[in-house]
Amino acid sequence: MKNYWIWKFAGSVLCSVVAAVTLHAESKMVWKFGPDKINLFGKTQMSGTAVIKFTAEKSSPRFVSKDIIKVNPEAEYHFTIRARSTAPGCRIGFAMLPISSKGISFDPTSVAATDDYGVLAESYDRGAKSIKITGAEKWKLEKRPSTLVFNVKKDGSDLPNINRSGSIKSINADGTVILNAPLRRKYKAGTPVRRHQVIAPEDTLLSLGLNANAVTKRRFRKGVAAKGKVDGKFIYGTDSFKIAVGSNGKEFEIVSITVVEVTPEQKKNKPVIPGKDAKTDLIAQARDGKVKTARLSWWGYKDDVTDLLQDAINSKISKLIIDNIGKPWITEPIFLRSDLEIVFESGAVLEAKRGAYHNTKSSVLRGNGVRNVIVRGEGKGGTIRMWKRDYQDPKKYSKSEHRHCLAFYGVKNILVENMNLNSSGGDGLIVSSIHKNIPEYVTIRKVSCDDNHRQGISIINGRNILVEDCVLTNTIGTPPQAGIDIETNHNFEPTTNIVVRNCKMVNNKGFAAMLSITRMDTTISGPVDVLFENCEMVDNFAGDVTLGSRSRWPRNAEERIDGKFICRNLKMVNTKHNHRHRYPIDVEIDNYNTLKVLFENLDITRGPSKNPAIRIANCVPDGNKPGSKIVFKNINLRDVPQDNICTIRDHSFTGDASFITGIPYTPEKIRPITPFAGKVPAPKKFTGLRKYKDIYTIFRPDFWAYGEAGKSGEVTFEFKSMGYRSRTCRATIISPSGKRQDLGLIEPGDIRTLKIDFKETGYHKIEMRNFYECFALKSSTVPAGIYIPDSGAHFISFGTISFMVPENSSQFGIRAWGRNNILWCGVELYTPDGKKIWDIVTNHAQFNPDAAQLKQAGVWTMRLKHPKRAVGKYHIALPGLPPYAMPEIIK
Repeated sequence: MKNYWIWKFAGSVLCSVVAAVTLHAESKMVWKFGPDKINLFGKTQMSGTAVIKFTAEKSSPRFVSKDIIKVNPEAEYHFTIRARSTAPGCRIGFAMLPISSKGISFDPTSVAATDDYGVLAESYDRGAKSIKITGAEKWKLEKRPSTLVFNVKKDGSDLPNINRSGSIKSINADGTVILNAPLRRKYKAGTPVRRHQVIAPEDTLLSLGLNANAVTKRRFRKGVAAKGKVDGKFIYGTDSFKIAVGSNGKEFEIVSITVVEVTPEQKKNKPVIPGKDAKTDLIAQARDGKVKTARLSWWGYKDDVTDLLQDAINSKISKLIIDNIGKPWITEPIFLRSDLEIVFESGAVLEAKRGAYHNTKSSVLRGNGVRNVIVRGEGKGGTIRMWKRDYQDPKKYSKSEHRHCLAFYGVKNILVENMNLNSSGGDGLIVSSIHKNIPEYVTIRKVSCDDNHRQGISIINGRNILVEDCVLTNTIGTPPQAGIDIETNHNFEPTTNIVVRNCKMVNNKGFAAMLSITRMDTTISGPVDVLFENCEMVDNFAGDVTLGSRSRWPRNAEERIDGKFICRNLKMVNTKHNHRHRYPIDVEIDNYNTLKVLFENLDITRGPSKNPAIRIANCVPDGNKPGSKIVFKNINLRDVPQDNICTIRDHSFTGDASFITGIPYTPEKIRPITPFAGKVPAPKKFTGLRKYKDIYTIFRPDFWAYGEAGKSGEVTFEFKSMGYRSRTCRATIISPSGKRQDLGLIEPGDIRTLKIDFKETGYHKIEMRNFYECFALKSSTVPAGIYIPDSGAHFISFGTISFMVPENSSQFGIRAWGRNNILWCGVELYTPDGKKIWDIVTNHAQFNPDAAQLKQAGVWTMRLKHPKRAVGKYHIALPGLPPYAMPEIIK
């Protein structure tokens, strides 16, 4: 367990955290580093009484303190670590290790929910992995690891409780819980249990780090320091902790570590020295609550007003005015409190202190769990600005996307109005949850976010959030680089009643607006409810609106994403491109969604990108039906050629479109192709062994083989490692009636012959469930080939394949596109009489046959060729045709 905590920090890219930590005269030194105070793991060498050298051998050098430090939940703990190393790339991590009352380290956990409580239905001996729990039928398995804790109390008075099982593998509908590891002791029936969700260390503990990449090598050899602080109340489930330090396998030396406890009384008594021209009598009145409105200028002026501004915020006033003094107020990170209004005079500027903010999650103004807070500007507005280009310099700062101008976590009743939030090292403004506390009732009005690193505005989750009359411009630095991004991180996070209206997004490197809900499960979070209306989007590089929910598969049959996403009265002008996305509208929805999507009254003027104006990737794996309904109404497309309106992959699509270019409109160009549902004739029989030219497919490739009941055949595959994470692959065959049969395991690098005893006559599907490696069909004694589902097959080499066009085909298409829309492929298409009818090098294109070509039933041939430009993984799909393709036969 100790190793987990150390590796959690030492294995990450750690940063030099230089927080402003001033020790109080009355504060208590609770721990100081020394050779007599540590438990060592690995070889050590003493190079002095105060300095200890940790030498790497087989594992990372590390130590844990012998002393147990008791936690005062009302206190604040200040930490300082000073270390040095001559090893290139050394990273040193520092963390707090939770300790039980018996001195045992344990996972910090929190009670997941009130209904995650139950009792054992039976008695279980040591070694059991399947446990029936009365009450567990209501539990849902979440993304984060969870574990069972025994002999619990409903009021939580048993915490910290280290009487736990291993992690939970699955939870069945009847309340049976399957564990990844067996029980370590026996339990009687009726034992009360509770499911705990493991909290990641960064959610509960202070982490500091020293990173050779963030400072000059000369400084690191001499020794650098990191400082930080944490409230005792945030150390969950324990009343004590130890100190843990480790490196990423590099040799290092620790010079000193100190831990100082500061009580609320000591914090209150900390002397704040007013600045120049301070009004001490008015400061005293503000601290005593005798006045409700104060000015920051009462505290005077310094080159760094961090302590003055924090003292003003912590006083008993309800309104603080930031004066316009003709120059910026310079500050380090400031923490807001509840029931406070901060008013910026017209033109007033609050500026991040240059050279500070080394903590990767530092924000100029941050509110954790605050209520009833207003930050607003008068007249021309107030300004909060940072030093983005400094933070982007790896010689000066550790990489981060979380240095925000304004940050609100788990808040309620917030108004931000008439503010300019510029040049952050993250977002101009972020709204998110903290420890499952969801933000509610947040209004962001007349806010300008310019030149930010990651996003203009990020809404990670929330309920009842309004963004209106905002201008979001020039976001560039790290993806997504959007004007506004609504993007959940966990399945429990809601996006309920979020409205973005009357906003303008201009010249952002990513999308103008994003809704990314790939991690949601609305059976837990509640339905999606997001509205964009009356917005203007101009000169954005990646596109204007993107909806994404298809980057992963659902974890269980009940998981869903439902609700509604509406875009109404939007104007989109001059979409540029950033290689990956180049569509004004980009919609990606997985088959397990029942989300209702409406695009209504849109005016789209295409820019220099030659891609379609609309892209829909509604992925429907073979055998499933689309769940979401995507509706387009009254879409005006300007300067968009007729054959470049919309690219659609496996969809449920309705609606209409009109043109202002004078080009006649033909609805067939965007009409969806019905999946093939006819009877496929049996392939021609042959005797002996048929060999095929290599053409490799990747990402869970599928194949087919045709067999007759009572007969057997052999199919040979090559399993080629791509160097990702080679794993054994299990091959499974599925009969025409849907019965599955295990064909055994294939090892990476093998050329394996699978013998198949056919129990039914017809086309059988062969699944290779390995995501990262590629396969090729080498030979067979029965008709066999590559199975191309409606969602397309992924190819990684070039060659020739043939496929069947049945008699009386009314519609079909041939679609080719590069993986991630970056890579290209070349395609030549030949009819049964050998005539070439399509020759293209493309990033994404579809061939639609005319009436004469539809009548040419038989075997068509497709030559997949090198595009002589960016190349790699690409896709081929045969919408409206049987999914059975065959590689070229070796004569």
